[in-house]
Amino acid sequence: MSDRWETDFGEVGALINVAYARTRFRDQSITAGAMLPYFTKNPPEPYDMLTRIPSTFWTPGLEEGLPFAAGSTLNVNGVDSEYYLSRDAIFGADSYGDRERPAVSVSFQWAPNDWSEYLFEAFYNGFRTDNQTTMLFKNVEHTYLLDPTAPINLYEGTNIIKSGSALDSQNIGNNFTSGDFFTGKTDGFLYALGGNWYLSDDFQIKSELIYQTSEYTNMFFAMRGVPQYLTGTLNFDFNAGGGIPGLEIVDNPDTAIDESDVTNRALWQTDGLYDNSYRGEGDALTFKVDAEQFVSFGPIEKIKYGLRYDKRTAEDYDYLGPGGNEGLSLAELPDGFTYINSDFFDGRANFPNSWAAVDAKYLMANRQDIRALHGYDDITDQTPTINFDIEEVSTEAYIQADFMTEIGGKTLDGQIGVRVERAERDMAFFDAEGNLTGSGEGSSTSVLPSFVVRYHLADDLLARFAYTETVRRPDFAALNPTINYGSNLTGLELKTSTQGNPDLGPVESANLDLSLEWYFSPQSSVYAAWFQRDIEGFVFDSKRKVTLQGPEDEQPTEYVLTQPGNASDGSLSGLELGLVYFPDNLPEVLDGLGVQASYTMLDSEQDIPEFEVDENGEIYISRILSRSMFAVSDKSYSVVAIYEKDNFDMRLSYVWREDFLNNYEAAIFANPLGVYRRPEQSLNFQMSYDVSENLMLTFDATNLTDEIYQSYYQYPTTNNFGSAIISRTFALGMRYSM
Repeated sequence: MSDRWETDFGEVGALINVAYARTRFRDQSITAGAMLPYFTKNPPEPYDMLTRIPSTFWTPGLEEGLPFAAGSTLNVNGVDSEYYLSRDAIFGADSYGDRERPAVSVSFQWAPNDWSEYLFEAFYNGFRTDNQTTMLFKNVEHTYLLDPTAPINLYEGTNIIKSGSALDSQNIGNNFTSGDFFTGKTDGFLYALGGNWYLSDDFQIKSELIYQTSEYTNMFFAMRGVPQYLTGTLNFDFNAGGGIPGLEIVDNPDTAIDESDVTNRALWQTDGLYDNSYRGEGDALTFKVDAEQFVSFGPIEKIKYGLRYDKRTAEDYDYLGPGGNEGLSLAELPDGFTYINSDFFDGRANFPNSWAAVDAKYLMANRQDIRALHGYDDITDQTPTINFDIEEVSTEAYIQADFMTEIGGKTLDGQIGVRVERAERDMAFFDAEGNLTGSGEGSSTSVLPSFVVRYHLADDLLARFAYTETVRRPDFAALNPTINYGSNLTGLELKTSTQGNPDLGPVESANLDLSLEWYFSPQSSVYAAWFQRDIEGFVFDSKRKVTLQGPEDEQPTEYVLTQPGNASDGSLSGLELGLVYFPDNLPEVLDGLGVQASYTMLDSEQDIPEFEVDENGEIYISRILSRSMFAVSDKSYSVVAIYEKDNFDMRLSYVWREDFLNNYEAAIFANPLGVYRRPEQSLNFQMSYDVSENLMLTFDATNLTDEIYQSYYQYPTTNNFGSAIISRTFALGMRYSM
């Protein structure tokens, strides 16, 4: 709703905008676990066949993983022994819930005279989510679980197990279901007061004071279920087709209960309780002033300069409840305590269609009773304890000049300038009890030049060139040096831990851009763009083996510690071709039909350092590898079909991208570290219709082709990893303005 008024005090305008969106979703995934080495059916003494090889005889976390050629060996007590590579588990997760996004914005504008105007704005953006997840986790190995009487099928020419059988187990570490409930809430507010002063025809000043605050809270409440009577068989195939793992649970005919019916509540009893919560809050105060002055200094027509001051604070809190384990049979608990999902993975995998698990919604709704059952001293929701408190103050000053001249009778215009930024931060860090464990300071200064130029080769042909430098400072959470200890689902000898780095510096990039644009009709154009990015100080996680004693360790234990550092440099270059085309002289009914398309080719490279610890405990880089940049595809393209006619606006968009390196796996397994994503595509549709001058109806649909998104460890066939179905969504909307 908006309006304007002429008053005795000048012109006044007001705008109020209210928005609300709600999305229901269901996301499903099946994962083949990480790789580990196993003895063959002819193991060296004193080991048993098909058991996991102790990590004292092999090196976890190698860049390329352990050798996987048929006949590969490991030295076990002086004996070259052949081994198999196999997965530790197969598991499925079924997640569903709601997301809500409320928003309100208010603007008031006042122009008391023709040379000044003032603007006050206030924004609220919210986010709410409730998410229930049920998981079925099956460990297809663990000491004697691999069935020595069953055949083992290898990928041809490798030592990698593709399929086989394992004995099911009642061991908690091998087999469980889980009912997880997650609820999160974000509230963000922004207030801005600004003014423009046109002090002369040639001189203008703008200034703005902005204050924003945000708070995010979440709670996670979950409980596992573990088996009471499982003595059946697991038939597994780590790639049953199309990179999707398969798992069949077979009944043991010698027992009275049907082990294959995992929906039977009598199979399961309650196990570990997980009770966590989090709060993150921050604010920012920003003041900026900008001046713009028209001049006549040769080709320079206008000069802009300004100052900016920004003070940001962030505090991070969490709570980890004591949990507990009562071991109660689901069959003896109220019906509401059990949830049984259905139609898992839409029938597109050879995996149990449904299973019984603890009902996470019931858990959350009755969490005080659940806490009392587990012997909590205080059953109320607890206040999270502070992790860190960080304040960062940044100041910047800039000057830039707009210029225009002629070369060869053609117009050349552009902008040249420089920006100087300085950031200083104070940090305080706390342990799990909220005691101050350390503090620190950090600062950085960056000088960032920029040069942008356009050359008007013809009325419809334009060339652009730009050189810019940019900087990105580290996330506050990455600065926290407190060590976090990871859980271990499958009983690995090595555990994982993470630690931040308060000495992280900014990531700096030097950027070149060159493009040629041809506007061959009023609504149509074609372009070609080349670009290059040289990046210094990429934040990359170092991984090294250390001895630590975590809160659940009875004695010092070996961990792989992950810590970020500015240890990597990289480069990215590419070519993009694009087209916007609305044909002329179409029949009346087709007038407004058009297409927008682009194709991008990229070449990227990033240094990947490997770290070791010397005999004095000092960390050093043992070697530097080269890989493609994370999250960058070599090729991608998009096509958007457009129809704009009178009150209608419709768009059908298709996006495709090639495989890309997504992340590195924890360095405690035998597979290659790199986790890649298979080629991805999506088809989306948008439509809007103006019912009247004030009312618009909208319809949006995403993931129309119901894609399966997949990942793999470097080799897509033998090392497939995860497969996920992301929700296909359909949304109706309405916009009303006054």
